[in-house]
Amino acid sequence: MDFSPAESLVEDLLQEGIEVGEATGVTFDEGFLEQSIQHLKTVGYHKPSMLQDVERGAMTEIDWINGKIVEHAYARGLEAPYHAAITRLVKGLQS
Repeated sequence: MDFSPAESLVEDLLQEGIEVGEATGVTFDEGFLEQSIQHLKTVGYHKPSMLQDVERGAMTEIDWINGKIVEHAYARGLEAPYHAAITRLVKGLQS
């Protein structure tokens, strides 16, 4: 989160996920996006579990996280380009 292009991508992913969630009936508290971004800025550098899975040659949970957002978006006639791209990239790394 200390690299502005990555921070922008994270914000876009969160916003897209919120929009898809709201389309499925999920409600988010006022300021959820901003609170999420601020929280992510405080967790510091760490190696995400999906990266650890890829490095070990293990299957990731990409289908159950980002892939589900894409699935719910498409089922409602919405687009989810950020989550679709991340899903494809991680699946590419897995293969």
